Amino acid sequence: MPHTVDEILDSVVLITGAANQEFGTGFAVRCEEGATWIVTCAHVVTNVGKGGTIRVRDRDAEQVCCGELEGIDLAVLRVPGLEMQPLRLECAGGKGMVCGVAGFASLRGKRRRAELLDVTLGSRVVFEGAEQPRVEAWRLEIEGKTLLESGYSGSPVVCAATQAVFAVAGYEESQGTRGCAVSLAHLQEVWPAMPAGLFGTPPSVSSGWLAPEQRWFLEALFQQSLVTDEQLRDWCLEAMPWNEPHSIPLDSNRLDLLAWLMKKGPLAGGQIPLLSVLRKFRDWVTDKAMHARLDQLINQIAHHFGITPEAMRESKPVKTSTSPVLMLQIWPVAPSGNRYNIQAQLFYSAEINFNVYVREENNAVNVDNKEEQTKVMEDLRKEFRKRLISERQIIVELILSYDLLSHPVEWWENEAEEPLGVLSPVVVRSRERLLNAVLQDQQNCWKALLNPPDKVLLQNCWGYEKDSWREARDKLEQGFCIVFRFVPDLRQDRKLHDLYYLVDIGMPVAIWPRRNFPIKLEQYLTDKLLADLPELVRILRDQLCKESEKEKKKKEDHPCYHLTLLWDDPDRRLPKDQYYPPGA
Repeated sequence: MPHTVDEILDSVVLITGAANQEFGTGFAVRCEEGATWIVTCAHVVTNVGKGGTIRVRDRDAEQVCCGELEGIDLAVLRVPGLEMQPLRLECAGGKGMVCGVAGFASLRGKRRRAELLDVTLGSRVVFEGAEQPRVEAWRLEIEGKTLLESGYSGSPVVCAATQAVFAVAGYEESQGTRGCAVSLAHLQEVWPAMPAGLFGTPPSVSSGWLAPEQRWFLEALFQQSLVTDEQLRDWCLEAMPWNEPHSIPLDSNRLDLLAWLMKKGPLAGGQIPLLSVLRKFRDWVTDKAMHARLDQLINQIAHHFGITPEAMRESKPVKTSTSPVLMLQIWPVAPSGNRYNIQAQLFYSAEINFNVYVREENNAVNVDNKEEQTKVMEDLRKEFRKRLISERQIIVELILSYDLLSHPVEWWENEAEEPLGVLSPVVVRSRERLLNAVLQDQQNCWKALLNPPDKVLLQNCWGYEKDSWREARDKLEQGFCIVFRFVPDLRQDRKLHDLYYLVDIGMPVAIWPRRNFPIKLEQYLTDKLLADLPELVRILRDQLCKESEKEKKKKEDHPCYHLTLLWDDPDRRLPKDQYYPPGA
């Protein structure tokens, strides 16, 4: 089937008369047994055929049917000896749809020019007369400088998304700036002997995974530059269970990804990656007709596989219990100095984890050097791509020594100047705590905090003022999240430090600023779930970056820029031999 402008124009013909100068346009819809069937307007056949035969590409054309008497401006011609590529037909249409109209216009002398006009579909129109059937048509709004001329009568109106013809241009209005097109839904009324299968197979998955018409639509949808190839690849990754082999093609383009999704089909666990990706895609589709058609296809796929509307609700933020986690240990090379060792391990469960990145001793990192930070981020990004892991899918846990707990690790950037804490949910953990067996075993506070799992964050935050440690144990046992109302000074003696004390008594979750701000978390955390806190903080950072870039504001002037989130999930521990000993 034609998919390009040139191919569409190759299927369009000039219709002329042997006895007059009238002309119009038609297009091929069928080619069999050395003949081609042409659809055009009834008034073209009537006007061109006055006093003689109708000619198509220097051949006499036979009139198969003409709907003039029925009040339907459609006709069909048969041209023996002519073989052309037929255009695909469909019954569609919707206000605002982007289309093309391919037809012939006047040129000097007897020459005619074929061109594809850019058109937007206007409102639906209905024609009805005495003893004549109702006929559905569409207004055509011409977008470019080239106007709709009378010779365009009989031209195919092609949907830009599907490259299928759904209407026939009838006549021009307003000096060619507007026009009208008759819906092909009436073609069989004019042509009762119309062959079966002339229109594409109606969208249906009852006879298989995807019908040809659905595949054509998806190819047209994916070819539009609505999102990047990388974004599509991320959606594919997010649609797959973390422990399911997927073989998503590396460095693939959007059509490769679509082919992979269609081939993957439904998974053993009941997930359908194509359905998940299409539901994300729908938020980027602005064309109303295409949006409606995509919704229809999503519902058809869901119905075919018995997926209920409840199961199709939008996915929740990243969940800590099932997502892959990058556990990134950072500890000093020497008691003093700014060079730090790094060991990164990819954690799926206590049984499934492995090293992905190590830098230590002579290859240690200066954490205050931006270029070295970027090098670490790029190295990790390569590891993610190698393992086909989406950065938005993975939680990054930075296991820091005490002196680094308030270091702004979430603002380490890659070469594209994308901060780590915007791309991924980033949390910090105390390395000393993970290395202390007694502290590791303190899980009661975590269980109290996240049980039940639908706790609302705002109702479970306790504002911690300086020297409030006497109340801390009770608040922790009651399941409160700690929110510091001041900047913890990690240079203080550990025995006198509020943050160290709270970590040592088993505080699992805390939020604190790195600069003094009158932080009012209420406006950001209302009605949010406590269990979603890591992803919520990432969303705040993401919004902050977009707003500051759009409005030229300084991110540094916003309190959310300076938040640190401690999220010490005791269910995520590595075997003891995978932690370097204290002071190593």
